Amino acid sequence: MQILFLTLTPIHLNPGHLARLISLLPDLSKRHDVTIVCLNKCADRTETQRKFPKVNFIHYKLNTKGWHLENKEKSIKEIVKIAENIAPDICILQMEAWELVRELNQALKGTIKFATAINAMPFLVSPIHPTGNYDNDVKKYLNSDIEKFRKEYVLEHYKEAHEVFKSLNIIAVNKTVAYLLKSYFNNLRLWQYIPLTNIIKNKIAKREQRLKHDFVYMARIESGKGVEYLERILSLISKIMGRSVSIVVLGRMDDQKSKHALASLINNQSRGDYLVEYKGWVDNNVKNEILPNSGVFLYPSHYDNFPAVVNEALAYGLPVVTWDVPFSQVNYGDVNSVKIVKLLDYLEFAKVAVESYENRDRHIKESLNFIRSAANPKEMIESDINIYREIIEN
Repeated sequence: MQILFLTLTPIHLNPGHLARLISLLPDLSKRHDVTIVCLNKCADRTETQRKFPKVNFIHYKLNTKGWHLENKEKSIKEIVKIAENIAPDICILQMEAWELVRELNQALKGTIKFATAINAMPFLVSPIHPTGNYDNDVKKYLNSDIEKFRKEYVLEHYKEAHEVFKSLNIIAVNKTVAYLLKSYFNNLRLWQYIPLTNIIKNKIAKREQRLKHDFVYMARIESGKGVEYLERILSLISKIMGRSVSIVVLGRMDDQKSKHALASLINNQSRGDYLVEYKGWVDNNVKNEILPNSGVFLYPSHYDNFPAVVNEALAYGLPVVTWDVPFSQVNYGDVNSVKIVKLLDYLEFAKVAVESYENRDRHIKESLNFIRSAANPKEMIESDINIYREIIEN
């Protein structure tokens, strides 16, 4: 099978929305002809191409202003020309840039089977509880105190989503996206990937009698992923436990709001409620030192669809505490070691975190069993290929 992937980010930058493709690419490219066209001013590096010798890498720079295509007509023609020269069995856009979804779906119709892999869209504003009325949910969410971002983008582009989706082959990258799409739209041509769990299914490292860290938080840190709530939560935990507590924060900062929140968290530790150790982005060797010797994974995020960091925490046998939002209910609703708390109920979050800490030994087996039950890479590749074949034959 000849498969063409269109990406908006180079593989070497290892973005979250390409995690599945990157994970499966070595084996996928051994069995099928794979071409990746990067539509970015930054091309994939030479070492990336050496890492995946069987993949054909092509670079075409799109001119964009924000999410808008400049010279749209010319750009679409160039992308179509590249696709037609490759003549793939299927072309899959790996990022839900709305203008590309819409325009390529029309331009390739009748010539090349086209699909888009949806990671978040059309739920960039993440309505908390879908009711089936997309417009009302979005307006209600945008007028709430939780988040007020991307309003113009949503209102401008998604008013036509119902019509565009009728003629589009959609691959939901995770269960949350599939759930939300089904909640808002009827009669979709929708497929769903098996959830990615690119975690080594190892036995938990031997724990010391005394934990090095009470709590741990890890993310590609941006607004909505919860670092802004840690200060309040940790102060409440400290009061409940009657002592100062420690937390390690792992991850790269991606926006100014999160940087300010982390700075406040670190600066206010002088009050004595908690002690923070910020490590920044770390590799697996550092995670192997920190996660097995931490008590509970705190993840007060409401801006996720399928957070890999939660799976990483579970892979080390940690209990997890998170908010009651679609990603937690859909992916972890039946996992006893993942505790789901009413959104923005800080006191309840703190109480549940303390309870999880005190009963952490009981949760180790539950967390590890969830990870061990996940599909292996071979099963995921077989499932992906079956999806592509169904789209081609449909």
